[in-house]
Amino acid sequence: MRYLNEIQTILSNIKQKKPVDVGDVVYGKIIAVKEKMIIIALDYAEDNKVLSPADSGIVFIRNVSRDYVKNIDDFFKKGDVVKAKIIEITPFEYKLTTAEDNLGVIKGHCTQCKQELKNNGTAQIRCFNCGKIQTKKFVIGD
Repeated sequence: MRYLNEIQTILSNIKQKKPVDVGDVVYGKIIAVKEKMIIIALDYAEDNKVLSPADSGIVFIRNVSRDYVKNIDDFFKKGDVVKAKIIEITPFEYKLTTAEDNLGVIKGHCTQCKQELKNNGTAQIRCFNCGKIQTKKFVIGD
């Protein structure tokens, strides 16, 4: 009985982390760009909330921007690191949005020379290394 009390005391002293929920902001790396969605391997959630190492998220084309998006690959490329918000939780993945100004690509690379691109506050970005012009949905004002 004494050991049970000690275990309960130890467990009560461990800081309980909260799981992520709808409205939470998460970060991850794009692992696939499909015609109508991107798939993100989630790495981190704000406010020290818990994510599993196998958690993934999906941003459907309708949740990329407030404006009409014809081609999702005009905004995101495989390997981009993104900031997104959870809008729905399913048993298999998190459904995400990047439609707010403070959401989107936080780190991207040139598709031609792989040099890191610098966020200039616009969708059209010229690679400083090779000059290739690309589009990204960079985070605005973060």
